[in-house]
Order: sequence, then C-alpha cells, then structure tokens
Amino acid sequence: MAKIKYNIKLWADTAANLETDTSVYKQNDFIFATDSGVLKKGDGVKTYANLGSIGTVAAWKDIADKPETFEPSAHDHAVVADETTGLEDAETLQGLAEALSARIADLNGRVALLEEASEG
Repeated sequence: MAKIKYNIKLWADTAANLETDTSVYKQNDFIFATDSGVLKKGDGVKTYANLGSIGTVAAWKDIADKPETFEPSAHDHAVVADETTGLEDAETLQGLAEALSARIADLNGRVALLEEASEG
C-alpha cells in the first residue's frame, strides 16, 4: 500500500510579488506564479527569485483560440474488452464499474477455490 512520503504546500501569487518576496521556501513547498504560469520548488535555502523553474503552465490569457464558454455535452468513456485480464467491454463509466466489480468477484471466487484446494 502506498504511503504518503511528503506533505507539500502550494503557494500562489503573481510573478511580480513573488520576485520581491524574501521568504525562503521549504523543500516540500511549490510556488506558482499565477500570471506567468511558472512553477518552482523550494529548497529550504533560496528565495523564489533564486530558485530554478521546474515547469511552466500556459497562462489562461495566453491560450489562443479557446472558446468563450464551455457548454457541457453528452459524452461517455467507453472501454473495450481486454482478453488478457478478462475485463468485459463497457459503454459507460457505470458499465465499467460493474464490469470491474464482476471481474473482482470472479477473481475472489477463484482465490477461494485455490485456498480450499490447498487446505484439502
């Protein structure tokens, strides 16, 4: 089972404010400049201005040809059958959940039979 290794903190402000900030960010701090999209990770030693960038996300205003509104539309996420795992196809997410539940029940049944066979 996965365990949480780090607790992280995300700080967000404009690039101008962050550049003049004198805070030293801890190693598990992420700092995001909301207007430029720059993401940095603290190191426990440097201020934002002296940290290297670990990535850039396009600022919303800089994304070209985006629609003015995002109307919901009917859609689904169909899943094709997988012969290797025995998972059945599903036309909807509900169908996928049902197919996964059926596959888990089947596998649990097989495990129970194997356990019974090894005991007897």
